[in-house]
Amino acid sequence: LQTKRYNFKAAADIFRSAWLMEPSSPDAWSYWCEALEASNDDQALLRAYEELFEHRAPDAKLLTNYGRALERAGQIEEALEC
Repeated sequence: LQTKRYNFKAAADIFRSAWLMEPSSPDAWSYWCEALEASNDDQALLRAYEELFEHRAPDAKLLTNYGRALERAGQIEEALEC
């Protein structure tokens, strides 16, 4: 409901809570990131990737998207490394 109301910050908080309850759920994490992107919270988006990497090894797709998030946050050198 929060995403339908364009309240992406609240939606991000809900999806993060859902992901923390089930860290193996790629859907909860993905929805969390989509809400963070929509809320333009670049720093929180980077933290979401870092939290995921604590639970699983990054694959090529995740590293590519993490690189895009780093670029969006203005961290160009780090983005290029990804």
